[in-house]
Amino acid sequence: MANRTVLGVSIAIAIVAGAGVWVKQQQQEAIAQARLLTDSVGAVETLSGYDSLSAAHDHLQGAIARLENAPKFPRQSELEELTFLRSQLQVVQQKLEPEQKARQNYQEAITRAMSASQLVQNPPHPPAVWEEAQRKWQQTIAQLESIPQHSSTFAEAQGKLKGYRDNLAVVSQYVMRSHQAVELNNRGMEKIQAGNYSAAIVTLSQAVELNPALMEAYLNRGFAYAAMDSHQSALSNYTTAIRVNSSSPEPYYFRGEEYLQLGRFEEALTDYNKAIDLDPNRANAYLDRGLIHYQLDHLEKAAADFSKAAELLNDSQEPALKQLAFNLARDIRATLEVDPVETEQSATSSSMVAEEMEPEEPETIILYRQRRVKANYRSLPSTVTRSPSSSGSRSGSRRRSRRR
Repeated sequence: MANRTVLGVSIAIAIVAGAGVWVKQQQQEAIAQARLLTDSVGAVETLSGYDSLSAAHDHLQGAIARLENAPKFPRQSELEELTFLRSQLQVVQQKLEPEQKARQNYQEAITRAMSASQLVQNPPHPPAVWEEAQRKWQQTIAQLESIPQHSSTFAEAQGKLKGYRDNLAVVSQYVMRSHQAVELNNRGMEKIQAGNYSAAIVTLSQAVELNPALMEAYLNRGFAYAAMDSHQSALSNYTTAIRVNSSSPEPYYFRGEEYLQLGRFEEALTDYNKAIDLDPNRANAYLDRGLIHYQLDHLEKAAADFSKAAELLNDSQEPALKQLAFNLARDIRATLEVDPVETEQSATSSSMVAEEMEPEEPETIILYRQRRVKANYRSLPSTVTRSPSSSGSRSGSRRRSRRR
């Protein structure tokens, strides 16, 4: 029994001794690897530049992690080594942070410069695009100018600045021209409101010469031509406005109105469909499309459009027009409810009835046509801005000139 006890103690001592040897080996390997990493760093006080500081930061972090993951140190000297490495890492971090900030500013500036360049490709552009490009160049230049002279990124930033300032100067010229075009557009609109259509066309032509992407100027010039009965010129201007900004419902709506005025119902319907797709909350578009459907004998669609217009119109601002839209839908639906067999028998029983008798038009259709005629030729263009309310009517005006 005693021998077994002695044997057990001996085995335990051997295990502990073996474990001590293993711990010591792990500690020595960790210290050797840490020193190998720190030797590649050199004196941190003399380090500079983003790349050198980043490499030193990574090496020191690796050395510290290797020591921290090794078995606990029994000797004070080895603990002091870990403390020293942490202090060195702190020095490197203090020097690296401004370098990282400078590098971040540089990279963000380069990305923004690329965005500004892409933004103005394939001109002409509306004023908002030139203004956005100008802001991007200004922000880019300010960000590069903020990079400190002692930073390793300073020379790269300075190398970009001259070209970027030249780009800003060019874009600023386009911004100025686009602002001048807007002013001319607004003057042209004022001349339209005064009934001086010929002078308005001259002024609006100057506007599109300065900025061929100013959609509102084409819409206003189209209105002036239409007011002078130059309908083909009006249509041409509305078509150009569509090419300039095909995502806006306005030019489709304007051209559709012109087609409707000329009795070109199929073409008008195509434009009204597109305008409503782009802006499904414009009451007057449904009213006019309802009239087109009525002219094309699409009675159910006409009733649906008049109902939608009544739904969209505001009770307090346009009660009369809302009631008219409701009555239009009601009267057209009433004609659809007439028994066709009964109508045919009634027609054949009377020798006084023509073989092909035109159906009587609802009085509300006549009223709406009269309302459009009054709006077409007696109301001046509205003075609201280029983004009118989409849900209401246009205050008695068939078209509305566009102020920027």
